[in-house]
Amino acid sequence: MEQPTNINWSFEEVRNIGCNACSLCSYSPPNKVCLTGQGPRDAEWMFVGEAPGAREQELERPFSGPVGRYFDLTLSNVGIDRGEVYITNACKCKPLHDDKPTSTQVAACKHYLLREIYLVRPKKILIIGDTALIAVVGKSKISSYRGKVLTIKIEGLDYSVEIYPIFHPGYIRRNPRFYPMLYTD
Repeated sequence: MEQPTNINWSFEEVRNIGCNACSLCSYSPPNKVCLTGQGPRDAEWMFVGEAPGAREQELERPFSGPVGRYFDLTLSNVGIDRGEVYITNACKCKPLHDDKPTSTQVAACKHYLLREIYLVRPKKILIIGDTALIAVVGKSKISSYRGKVLTIKIEGLDYSVEIYPIFHPGYIRRNPRFYPMLYTD
C-alpha cells in the first residue's frame, strides 16, 4: 500500500481501532481520541510533546490549542515551517483534567510513539518537556538536559538520533523568564 506524503497525514497504521479502544492504562475517558502525530513521513525533525489537550483532541491535531499557537509563533520566529516537521505526543489521549500524564500512561503509549519514530525515521527529535524526555530517553528532569544535544539509539532504528530537549511551551508561558531559552535551546 502506497503511503500518502502530504503534511496532514497521520499514521493510520499507528492510530488504529486498537488505539482508540486502548485499555493499556487505567484511564479510559469518554469519547476517547487516540491522537497520533502529523507531518511528512520523511521529516528530518520530529517534535515530541506531552499529551493532547481538549483543543487538540477536538481538532485531532497535535499542538493546536493555546500552547500550540504559542509554539507556532516560536517556530515562525526561528524560521521553522511546521509543515516540514512531524509533530506528535508521548501520550496519545488527553489525560483527565489535562493533568500531567502518569508513568503508567507514558508506558502504555510508548509502543505507539516508538512506531511513529520507526515509520518517520527522523534524524533529530525535539523533546518538548519532561514527559517526552521520559518517554523517548528514559530520563527525567528536563532542566538538567535542556540546551544539550544527546545522541541515542532508539529501538528499531539502525542509526543514532540526535535529541534536543527543551522546556514545554506551556511551562514557558507560566514562567516567562525562561522565554529566551526557547531560542537558545
